[in-house]
Amino acid sequence: MLRHDSLLSQRIEMLRFPLIVGILFIHIYTNEIDFNGASGLSGFYSIVADYISNTLSRVSVPLFFVLSGYLFFCNLTPTKEGFIKKLHSRFYTLFVPFVFWNIIIFIFYAFAQTLPVTLHYFNGERPWVMQLDVLQMVELFFGLGDFKYPVAYQFWFIRDLIFIVIFSPLAYILLKRFSYAFLGVLFIVWFFDLLHLSYIQISSTSIFFFCIGAYLGIIRYDFSKSDRYAFLFIIGYIAVSFADVSTHNEFVHNISILLGVVTAFTVTKYLLKRKKVKKRLISLAKYSFFVYALHEPLLSILRKTLFGAFANLGDFSVFLLYFGCVFLTIFITIRIYKILEKLSPQFMSISTGGRI
Repeated sequence: MLRHDSLLSQRIEMLRFPLIVGILFIHIYTNEIDFNGASGLSGFYSIVADYISNTLSRVSVPLFFVLSGYLFFCNLTPTKEGFIKKLHSRFYTLFVPFVFWNIIIFIFYAFAQTLPVTLHYFNGERPWVMQLDVLQMVELFFGLGDFKYPVAYQFWFIRDLIFIVIFSPLAYILLKRFSYAFLGVLFIVWFFDLLHLSYIQISSTSIFFFCIGAYLGIIRYDFSKSDRYAFLFIIGYIAVSFADVSTHNEFVHNISILLGVVTAFTVTKYLLKRKKVKKRLISLAKYSFFVYALHEPLLSILRKTLFGAFANLGDFSVFLLYFGCVFLTIFITIRIYKILEKLSPQFMSISTGGRI
């Protein structure tokens, strides 16, 4: 059993950094850069960028929720004391870094939106933070009401996790007593996009995939059971993902995500056998949260600066910038991590929720 837990832990660690890279590819595709027209990117380059950002990378967030649900419940003692212990732990790993980074980004926007040299980088869809009243500032901070995302918008994921964890005892009861019915309802709500909340804008993706992971953790599912079908999952996912990028059908896309979540995990079966690859991915895992936390607004600044300077050079230049902005962001954030780790380990511990 210990060996199984050790291998499972390694497989989860190997996924963390690649999934963060996927999130960066989602964000480089959106907002100001239109890869299907305005930038001039077309044909083969457009298809590849679309496939990476809007199909492959879209597995990242759901799989993170699955893993979060699994890790919360897999070693949970289902008692009042057990839940209190878990909530106490998640206070430091979720709420503390959420507040920390939103304060940092709030202050950053407050200055950047008033300085002439940086104003043009932050005069788009983000609200002018210093023009908000106190209630609006609180709502922006947490991503409530009219603000779908927190001021550090990538932290909507952590915000959703915080709300779900608060209601984890209820989720446990429903998953224990009505597991298939409960998951079936959540699946329908997610697949057909039926959840539309007005104030606390938690997503159906968050709830559904967290609860899938939670159920697997409660029953202590043996993930190696799926390994025997790994090749079939990979072939099936390739076929469905190609259908997704070619049709842009919402239902095909959701099927692609479901199959992609399973496939991404089963791929680690093969990575375990590649010792150098396994070692490298596990070593990169510790940077994952910091890259996630700091990649915005850095990625947006690089995107606007580099695309503004070089996008008119043609399709191939835009295509290179598509990758270049992502990997430059990763390089810079990891360098900052290493510097801060040496200068102030305590700062790094607080900012990453102890993930060092």
